[in-house]
Amino acid sequence: MVTKKTSASRIALWAALVVLVLSVVPAAFAGKGGGGNSAASPTGSLSVAPFSSTNAPTTGLFHWGGQAMYSITSTSTYGYVSLTCYQSGTLVFANNTGFHSGWPTQPVYLESAAWTGGAAKCNAVLYASNSDGSDPQSLATQSFDVAA
Repeated sequence: MVTKKTSASRIALWAALVVLVLSVVPAAFAGKGGGGNSAASPTGSLSVAPFSSTNAPTTGLFHWGGQAMYSITSTSTYGYVSLTCYQSGTLVFANNTGFHSGWPTQPVYLESAAWTGGAAKCNAVLYASNSDGSDPQSLATQSFDVAA
């Protein structure tokens, strides 16, 4: 014969077991994202240099209206470079360029409707994310000055 005390003990035991499972399972999966970069943490390097589309040599300096070219290496399946430029603390340029391993990068023109001339401070960030754009991870950065 089962007494109320025995039933209450079994219910308490099962409740404790459920609480234990619910507290351990999420911890086991913590930090595991879904998508392109979940297998291992991606790595990468970034270099930004002045670029000339003609055969004229560059001065080694960035200039407003000129071009910049990215040199990228990354283990990420989904990689991007975000470039922002500021004049006196005001954002005047923002560009986000996706890349895939083996694809050549295209030059970025250093001008915009908000940036009609003058010097600026720029920052390029190489980052990786999952295929849906979630879980962005910064891999490398480079800051540079652009002359007027």
